[in-house]
Amino acid sequence: MTTKPTQPYPIRMPQEMRSQFERAAKESGRSLHAEIMIRLERSLEYDREKAILSPLASNSIGNELLEKLAAVLSEIYGQANKMAEDTKKTS
Repeated sequence: MTTKPTQPYPIRMPQEMRSQFERAAKESGRSLHAEIMIRLERSLEYDREKAILSPLASNSIGNELLEKLAAVLSEIYGQANKMAEDTKKTS
């Protein structure tokens, strides 16, 4: 099975935002493109998690649980990314 090549998509952004992406890419050892792709994927993942968990937010107990779960998931995701970055740097 062959995969369809990715089509380029030029994006305009404020220079300050680009500078922030460039700094983050340099710190993580990724290219600017890879940094932007990871950030976009994180945003989509957040939306998926929010869609799954939003029914819990319909009451105060569910909302409190949702906030705690989001904090835990964020911490796990951050640790997993750091481990991946550390592995990439030592490879």
